[in-house]
Amino acid sequence: MKLQHSLARTLVTARTWPVLTDLGVGACCLALLMAIFHMAAYWLSSPVPGVAISLSASALPLYAFLLRRADLHRLPAQPHLRCRLWLPCRVQPRVEAGMIAVLDILQSIPVLSFLPGVMLAMMALIPRHQLA
Repeated sequence: MKLQHSLARTLVTARTWPVLTDLGVGACCLALLMAIFHMAAYWLSSPVPGVAISLSASALPLYAFLLRRADLHRLPAQPHLRCRLWLPCRVQPRVEAGMIAVLDILQSIPVLSFLPGVMLAMMALIPRHQLA
């Protein structure tokens, strides 16, 4: 038993990461924090009155990139929502039957039909901020 303890103690005190890796991880964390603050400042600012949309074909790659970037903001929320929907189904089987019925109904409705209602609701909830 004493031999295992001494081996474990030497493994715990041994430094495995070099200092440059620590600095790199710290810089990435700082950049992520600054990006979050910048995004929050933009969302809480006053709304932009109008956005000029270019109809030229050369602007299409930029618009495709911006659309893809909007999808990346939703990705971190998906595991949280999945757990919030999964847990009640595991606790009560009746909830699972009701949730399956609701999800079947929602899948039959085209996604684009939700957009005007969501936009109006966001503008009503947060009238004078860019977040809406």
